[in-house]
Amino acid sequence: EPMLRQWSDRNSNFLFQPVNPDQEKMGREQLDILDEQEDYFLPIIRARRERPGADLMSAMVQAEVDGERLTDLEVFANCNMMVVAGGGTSRSAISLALLNLLRFPSELTKLRTNLQAKPQLINLAAEEFLRFDAPTQRGIRTAREDFTIRTSILEARRITRRPRRALRAEHEVPAQAHLAGAAPGRRADHDVIAAPHI
Repeated sequence: EPMLRQWSDRNSNFLFQPVNPDQEKMGREQLDILDEQEDYFLPIIRARRERPGADLMSAMVQAEVDGERLTDLEVFANCNMMVVAGGGTSRSAISLALLNLLRFPSELTKLRTNLQAKPQLINLAAEEFLRFDAPTQRGIRTAREDFTIRTSILEARRITRRPRRALRAEHEVPAQAHLAGAAPGRRADHDVIAAPHI
């Protein structure tokens, strides 16, 4: 839906700000988006409490922990997170996966040829797509412990803001994953540590 995509894109722009952003303008925009999301989601949340269905929001309003259910605002916060974090990343991940299959036609051929006999290859392929071209290309990370990638040292508790591609370039592996030759249910031998793990 165009409205959900706009929210996702504008929230992402706020989180991964451009150089010299107009912080006041962006802050106002985020408040406007939250107001719009509340107007959209809260009536649906209340309706699902009265008439739950077979959908994720109904599952959230009915879920219990120690006899307590999520409040409307807690369900809304989860909806907000799914729109922002789930919308853009899912679109990017699918698009990048298709692009890389076109860039490396031999891997596409391996999948087409072997998928029926080894359906578990699709899980390995999905992991490799995310490793090779992460849907979030840059962001802020805090290292939990001292971490070295070739010549770069990330110290524990230090905040770093680096493009995902730069991290991949410093710990590069062959572009082609050789998916069909990997053992079923196991990653290929050239496993790497991706940015989300630090």
